[in-house]
Amino acid sequence: MVVTNDTENPITAKPSNLRSEVGIVCAYKYWGDDDENDENDTSRGTRWSKSRIKLTESEEEDDRVSRLSCWQRIVEFYQHDSLLIDVAISIFIAWLWPPLGAQYCVPGVTAHWVAVIIIFFFSGLGLCISDLRRSSGDFGFNLFVGVFNFIGISTCVYYSASELFRIEVLSEGIYHGLIICSCLPQTTNMALVLTQSSGGDESSALFNATFWNLIGIFLTPMLIFYYLTETSNFDFGELYLKICLRVVFPVIVGIWMRYAITGLAQVLSDEKKRIKVLRERCLVFIIYTTFCETFLIEVDIDYGDFIVMVWFQIIELTILMFLAWVFLRLLFPRQYKKRVFGLFGCTHKSVALGIPLLTAIYGRDKNLGLYTLPLLVWYPTQLIFGTFMAPRLNEFVKYKESKERKLLEIAPMKPLTKGNTEKSDVPKDDKECEKVQI
Repeated sequence: MVVTNDTENPITAKPSNLRSEVGIVCAYKYWGDDDENDENDTSRGTRWSKSRIKLTESEEEDDRVSRLSCWQRIVEFYQHDSLLIDVAISIFIAWLWPPLGAQYCVPGVTAHWVAVIIIFFFSGLGLCISDLRRSSGDFGFNLFVGVFNFIGISTCVYYSASELFRIEVLSEGIYHGLIICSCLPQTTNMALVLTQSSGGDESSALFNATFWNLIGIFLTPMLIFYYLTETSNFDFGELYLKICLRVVFPVIVGIWMRYAITGLAQVLSDEKKRIKVLRERCLVFIIYTTFCETFLIEVDIDYGDFIVMVWFQIIELTILMFLAWVFLRLLFPRQYKKRVFGLFGCTHKSVALGIPLLTAIYGRDKNLGLYTLPLLVWYPTQLIFGTFMAPRLNEFVKYKESKERKLLEIAPMKPLTKGNTEKSDVPKDDKECEKVQI
């Protein structure tokens, strides 16, 4: 019998481990020229130990949940998805007794003005100019995210929804609502939270969410008018006056107060959760009064149209996220953290800005409830998709970081010869980089 040491064995097995980049259809392999023999018993033991740690943490979480009472589980579930639950409850209450929100709550003042102003005032208070300045340098990436979100999505939704409307699969109200939803800007809080969970570029998420929300205040009405010219009777002078009074002016006042009042920024940081709850309550109130007015005038919402709309948005969002990832991969191959945020920034639509903005645009239009319904479906769908992809994207980022570390460790160890004294060990051209950056 011949005994050989692992260090003397010239053959090292290299598994071809396939891992999903976004949990869809794309896959990549571990490979490389210089690290083919790096797989050893120690590294395998390290990975096994990490997996055991993760399993232990999962077991501890399961044990913690098992000790909770039924009421504590309900409270924890509500705290995790409070906005979606509150929206569902508000729509149900609006259906039970529409006059309460449509008449007695005076929505023309309380919802269309007071609640909208509160939301955008606190948006201005939370706006940090220095963070935006740091993330504004990558002009090409930021432009791509905004163009894809506004122009790309609205174009795809317009032509596909128009075909369904032409063959009478969708009603006119739902058809308009789909197009209006596609013209809205990206989310702020959701995109940032999912980017953090996925290990993406947080500063890019903050800049793009804030900047394109501000641009969307003026761009969204133009896009809606462009796609729905025949049915949109906009007086742009009156429209932008209302938007300035309800949206722009509160944001400016909030920004001024943040920097003019000493210590206010620290107070806002300490009361961040309460401010978030206040904004969400205002948003829920706007949705409640909107659907009260919709149910009061008895606008017909066909259940068949609703089911078609839900499936249409699920399929459309899946295709758009796949296309966004492909374009991000082609245009920004080495900026993997930005690509992670870009997947969310390119496809998300904002409820927090969308509902108040639609309220400012359409006012007391009888079809306002139908116009907001697609947005209320798109929002939880993007949340579910993002939550599903976050851990997979996080693994993708960790893999890219490990490959970069290996490259930096290996490059200085190569001896320089006369034939390659002027060549860098770090690959420069795209053909070599494809081995490192997938």
